[in-house]
Amino acid sequence: MKRVTIIVLHFTVLFSTASNAQGGMPSFPEVVNKFFKTYTYEPQERTDQLVFAKRANGWSVQVIDRLQNDSIKTEEFFWDNRENRFHPLNGFAQGPDSAATNKTTAFIRGDGGPSAYGYERCRYFGYDNWDVDMINDFGSTIPANDTLLEGLARAYSVYADRYIDYGKGGKPYDNDPLKAKLGKFAPRSPERIKQFMFHHGKAIDCYRKLQQRSPGYLMLTGTPEMLLVNDQIYQYQQLNIYGYTKEANALVAGMQKSEIYSQIGHIYLNACPPNSILITYGDNDTYPLWYVQAKEGFRKDVLVLNYSLLGIAKYITAVKINSPVAFSTNPGFLKKLKYEYFYYMEDSRQAADVTIPLPTFIDELQKTKYPYIYDALDTIPTYRLKTVVFDVNLPRLKKICNQSNLASVMTFRLNDYLLLNDFMLLDIVRTSLYTRPLCVTVQAGFFPYEYLQREGSVYRVLPLIENQPQAKIRIEVAKIENYLLKNDRPVEMKYGKNLQQSDDVLHGIQTGLMAELIHGYLYLKNTAKAKEWAEKYIARPDLKKFPATIVDFVMADALMNAGYTDEAKTLVERIANNFVESQKHFSALNYSYYSKEEAISILAYMKTLLDSKNIKSSKLEDLINELNKYEE
Repeated sequence: MKRVTIIVLHFTVLFSTASNAQGGMPSFPEVVNKFFKTYTYEPQERTDQLVFAKRANGWSVQVIDRLQNDSIKTEEFFWDNRENRFHPLNGFAQGPDSAATNKTTAFIRGDGGPSAYGYERCRYFGYDNWDVDMINDFGSTIPANDTLLEGLARAYSVYADRYIDYGKGGKPYDNDPLKAKLGKFAPRSPERIKQFMFHHGKAIDCYRKLQQRSPGYLMLTGTPEMLLVNDQIYQYQQLNIYGYTKEANALVAGMQKSEIYSQIGHIYLNACPPNSILITYGDNDTYPLWYVQAKEGFRKDVLVLNYSLLGIAKYITAVKINSPVAFSTNPGFLKKLKYEYFYYMEDSRQAADVTIPLPTFIDELQKTKYPYIYDALDTIPTYRLKTVVFDVNLPRLKKICNQSNLASVMTFRLNDYLLLNDFMLLDIVRTSLYTRPLCVTVQAGFFPYEYLQREGSVYRVLPLIENQPQAKIRIEVAKIENYLLKNDRPVEMKYGKNLQQSDDVLHGIQTGLMAELIHGYLYLKNTAKAKEWAEKYIARPDLKKFPATIVDFVMADALMNAGYTDEAKTLVERIANNFVESQKHFSALNYSYYSKEEAISILAYMKTLLDSKNIKSSKLEDLINELNKYEE
C-alpha cells in the first residue's frame, strides 16, 4: 500500500520565489527541457517509467519498472556538478523527441511521477532513498537555510513512513525488520508505531523551527504553521487507520492551534447538510476539516473522506470500522486486491449501448469473473460494460432532499479503466444516497457535472433532471447567495519577509461563487441582482490586495456580461501580467506549469473574450508579444 500524497487544490500562488539553486546546478525544468530536446524516449514495456534523480553529485536519468517495486532498469549520469556540464547519454535515441513540448510539460507538472515542487525544495530528490541521504547529510544540525530545512522536514516524513507503509518503491536500504515492507492488512507493531512517531516528530520539529524564525516562508500548501498542522493531522489519521485510536486521541491536545485552519474548516463544514458524507480532494480542503473535527469537536456529524485515500484498501476498512458509513464492498475482496484499479475488457458479444445496474456492477466486479491476465501470476478484475445505471427510489430520496427536479435514474459512463477510488464512490452512491447527503468539494472528479448542485463551498451529488437547468440554477443561486452573505470575509494568509504579502487561501472558491452568482442572475434575467453582486465584488477591499490569478478569469467574464467592461479589462490585465511573470520566472509554487504554446493560447483566449465585447487592451497584446519572444 502506498502513502498517497493528497492532491493540492484551491491554492494557486502565482509568485516566483527563490529555489535552492546549488551553485550552477540546473533546475528540474532545465534538465527536463535539455533531455527531451536532445533525446527521444519511448518505454519498451508499458510498466516502464522515466525518472530524473537529483543527487548530491548531479542529475541522473533512470528507467524504472513501476510494477517491480520501482526497481531501476537503467541509470545514466546526466549532469555533473563537479564538471558543471551535461554528459552524453548512450541508452536513449539521439535527436529531439517528436513530442518534446508535451512530454516536458507533463514531467514538470508531475503527471504520473515526482513533482517539480519536490525537486525545487529538496536538495536530493526523485530516487529511492533520497530521504536517507538527506537525513545523513543534513540531519545532524538544524540547517540555517530555510529551503534546506523544509527539504529535511520532508525527508523525515518520508523516512517515518517506512515504518508503517513505505510505498516509494525500490529495496530497503538496510536490513532493519521494522522497515521491512508489510502486506496491506498486516498489523503495525507498537515498535513500528513508536519509530513512525519519532521520525515524524523530527519533521514537525523542523516545521516548528521554520515557523519560529521565518513564519512568512511560503510553501506549496501554505506557511510553516499550516504544514506543521498538516503533519500533526497526518499522524493522527495514520494512527487511526492502523487501530491506534488511543494514541491518536492523545495527540489532539498537543496540536498547534491554527486560526486559518479553523476558518477553512468551518467554511466547508457549515455548507454541509446534517449527517453528510463529504468527499475532499486536496490538502487545503481536507486537513483543516479533520483539524476542526478533532481539535474543536466541530461538525463531527459530517464524515470527511479524502478521495485519494479511498484508493487505499486499508483506509477503506478503517473508515468502515471507525465511522458509521455503509459499504457494500466485501472486505475480503479488498484484502485480495493486488492493484488499485480495474480494466475494461471489450466483449464482442455485447452491444455497445447495453447498460448494467449499479448494484450488479459492484457485485460482479468483486467476483473477478472476467480476469485480465497481466502475467502468469497476476490477474486484474475487469468489467465488460461501461455504462452503469442506478435506478433511484425517489420517495426514499425525497425524505432527505425534497426537490422537484430529481430524476429517477443516474447514469455513469466509465473509461477504459476504473480506479478503486471511483469504485468506492459508486459504492457510496449505492449504499448512502437515501440516508446521508453526499457532497464533494470540487466539480472536477468522477461525478458527472449534471449531478453536482452548488451549495455554497461544496457541491451536493443528486440525480438532477438534465433538461431543467433553470430549476437547478434557481436552487444554486439561492444557496450561493445565502452562503456569501454569511461568509464574505477572506481567509487571509500572511507570507513573505516580515509578513508583508497576503493571499486568500480560498480565493478561488470565493471569487468563483460570486461569478457563478452573477452569471446565475443574468441567466434568470434578474439584471438588478447581477449588478448588485458585481458592484459588491468591485467594492471589495481585497480586489487589489490579493494577487490576481487564472481563477479570477471567471469573474472577469461575469463582470463583462454584467456590463462592467472597464473593471473587467483591468482585472484581465492584472491576471495576464501575473501569469506572464510566473512563466518567465518558474517556481513550483505556481502549481500549474504551462508550455510556451499553452501560455500564449491562454492569453489569446483572454484577448478573444475581450474582443467579443469590443474591449481593446494594448497591455494584453504587449504581453502576448512578450511571451512570443520568450525562450523557454
